[in-house]
Amino acid sequence: MAARTQAALDTAKDMTIVGAPIAARLESFGKIEVPVPANTCHSFIYKLAPDAKPSRLRISIDFQTKRSSEGGLTGFDTEGRVASTTGCSSIAGVVRLRLVEYDTHAQLQSGGTGGLTFELYTRPRRADDRDDVGAAGEPAGGSSELRGGSVGVDCLDCTFPCSSGKTASERDCFRSGAEAWQKTICNNTCEQIHRSCLRGCPGCN
Repeated sequence: MAARTQAALDTAKDMTIVGAPIAARLESFGKIEVPVPANTCHSFIYKLAPDAKPSRLRISIDFQTKRSSEGGLTGFDTEGRVASTTGCSSIAGVVRLRLVEYDTHAQLQSGGTGGLTFELYTRPRRADDRDDVGAAGEPAGGSSELRGGSVGVDCLDCTFPCSSGKTASERDCFRSGAEAWQKTICNNTCEQIHRSCLRGCPGCN
């Protein structure tokens, strides 16, 4: 576990910490949102306090900008008790962190007992760093979602609300407490609504 803990810490080895660590409690977590400047690479390191006892949960991590939303579910490393997430972006965004139930991904207001901290580290984005939000200006030949469609605007400006709505709807399906077959119907409905929304962005899908 020591190697995994060190690997998490190493994601910030060439970065500078921003401000003081953010302290939170598993008993009353809610959500945390932290702004990240444009043209920045960041590493978020989160640590469980020595006395923390998390329930069966994950941390939901989304990096959101006006152009895209990248996110995923990252579980606590409950033995090493340290983990990290990283990203780079040419435009400003917000890292949003929430506690979610391990299997259903339903948001939790509490997830055990004890403290945890989050530390934000950043460095300037270099020319050879990937752009996790696919900003405008990507070289020709990139994904069509990153270029202007026939609507005459950048595609991500048009498709972002569709994708955001689909993500929110899918989370509502998880939180519904319905049977598995009902959740499948719910998710299929989300997909149909998403496709209908994308038809309003011709040339982008």
